[in-house]
Amino acid sequence: MMLPKTSLRCLSLRQKDNLFLVLMLLPCVIVLSVIVVVPFFKLVETSLSSWKLSSALPKTFCGWKNYLEMIHDKFFWSSLKVTLYFVGTALSIEFFLGLLVAWMLYELLKKNQVLTTLFLFPMVIPPIVVALMWKLMYSPSLGIINYFLHFVRLDYPFLGDPKTALLAMVAIDVWEWTPFVMLLLSAGFATIPQELEEASAIDGASRWQIFAHISLPLLKPLIVIVLLLRMIEVVKVFPPIYILTEGGPGVHTQTLNYLIYRQCFNYTNVGYASALGVVFFFIVAVIALLVFGLIRKEGLFK
Repeated sequence: MMLPKTSLRCLSLRQKDNLFLVLMLLPCVIVLSVIVVVPFFKLVETSLSSWKLSSALPKTFCGWKNYLEMIHDKFFWSSLKVTLYFVGTALSIEFFLGLLVAWMLYELLKKNQVLTTLFLFPMVIPPIVVALMWKLMYSPSLGIINYFLHFVRLDYPFLGDPKTALLAMVAIDVWEWTPFVMLLLSAGFATIPQELEEASAIDGASRWQIFAHISLPLLKPLIVIVLLLRMIEVVKVFPPIYILTEGGPGVHTQTLNYLIYRQCFNYTNVGYASALGVVFFFIVAVIALLVFGLIRKEGLFK
């Protein structure tokens, strides 16, 4: 898009800057529209249709039928409950462990790059490999976990018991992603002015008081970003559930993400799976908007 030279001369410097930004962002907006917006509207359109791949009947418009069916679907509500429990538990443990390790080992990690690299290993292993590795470790007969627990008569079928299966899934996510939280928060500790901590220490403040009243308030913006990033990723968890439990025992580890997969590929109910996908999208979007609303209310990035 070309503007006449005379028109450009009439623009102020700020207007020229804004026009330049718009032109630079335009290719990105077009690409995002093609790969995100268009598929999403296609998903919404499919969610309003009755379409089963295993049926000879053609795809037909059914209005809100899939959404009404979802309201009365006990598997949807159980999957939503499992998802919220999984996200809340994993996110809480990862944050508190990551913050604790970052605080306790900050000075050591700053001086020892080898130790920092070791913390990266769980993050760089492909999720499928992580799931297979933990499947072997959880095995009642071959797993190393039950091998050691057997000596104290505490061996247990973690994945086979509804009471422990979901916690076993949480443990995998915590092991894999706590280093991510820890490394980001360690970088945050590095941005805190040393003068503030030194002055507080001279005034008699303990290490805990410095952390609670100086470090933690200054880390608030970073903490919000870390929690938002992990929340978006945790809610989409799939490989461990698919490889270790397939949503079982029963539906005790069936998250909303896995229910969508099962409805689409196991039962070939594409219309209903699309409706679940739309609801799943809006649940994540609402949580993200609440977080951004908190950011604006608290003025964390002023």
